[in-house]
Amino acid sequence: MFPRTIGLSVMRYGLYDLDVFISRTLVYASLAVFITAGTWQSQLGNRDRGGERRKPNLALSILATAIVAIGFQPAA
Repeated sequence: MFPRTIGLSVMRYGLYDLDVFISRTLVYASLAVFITAGTWQSQLGNRDRGGERRKPNLALSILATAIVAIGFQPAA
């Protein structure tokens, strides 16, 4: 009963600025997922149809980095 009351009061009155904590957590989690997906995609681009590794493609790595940078550029 007591933890439920604490949780309700924190959410109701905005104590400890949890909204800032939650929003930052969501931003950093989405950033981590986006970077991981970009890296994974660039690694898949370095394989041929049989699954064998080819010579690393520098242009594909730069493109993946640029997409991540543009995707998380702050809106001004």
